[in-house]
Amino acid sequence: MNIRCLAKRFLIKSRNIFLPTETIGESKNKWSDLARKNAKYFIWSEKENSTDEEFRLSGEADYGRYVKNDRLLQDNLARTNAKTVLEISCGIGRMTEFFGNDFEKIYGIDIASGMIEMAKNRLSDSKFEFVEGNGVSLPFESDSVDFIFSFAVFQHMPSREVVGDNFKEVFRVLKPGRLFKVQLRGNEVKKGDWYYGIGFTQGGAAILAYTAGFKVLNIYSETEKYLWLLLKKEGHNTL
Repeated sequence: MNIRCLAKRFLIKSRNIFLPTETIGESKNKWSDLARKNAKYFIWSEKENSTDEEFRLSGEADYGRYVKNDRLLQDNLARTNAKTVLEISCGIGRMTEFFGNDFEKIYGIDIASGMIEMAKNRLSDSKFEFVEGNGVSLPFESDSVDFIFSFAVFQHMPSREVVGDNFKEVFRVLKPGRLFKVQLRGNEVKKGDWYYGIGFTQGGAAILAYTAGFKVLNIYSETEKYLWLLLKKEGHNTL
């Protein structure tokens, strides 16, 4: 890492120390507002004014990259005969749609009510079920879901406490022996930016997972921004 990058990280961390952390209520209001302004862009920010087809194809490509072509994930899903999946912060169903090709029941949850309404309009088949969440707890029974997935979501959560609470909820909702694949933020960003969220090192992410009760099957940095974890629920968390 060069001197310029180190200096930038130091300035960001210094700035963040003195700014208040966004509450989960503020985060919910922010994402509800962003959904009204331009839902597609704030879900998939590669193109500000994407067409519906470009947006859909981006979801198909990411589903292939992070789910369908992840051999370790697929081998484990096959062994457990996974039929149900929950996507945390599904947005308007950009990737959710393609879970429908491989799972019998697909649940999507999002903190923004506007996202949920648009997802219901896009994907009206009865195999899809969308619910509005509060950003911390999951309105599902314990030991009820075969697979939980989240991409480009935890990177926006405002604090380690919120991330940790979500991990514990995922552990509760997953059936024993089932999988959680999640992307965390690897780099530090400035508080106040719409895309702000807490960052983790690989070591910090592993501790987070173990604390919630998970076994780490894989952890890797795709880019400086994207830190991926594949986790397995073994037994019950007594922490």
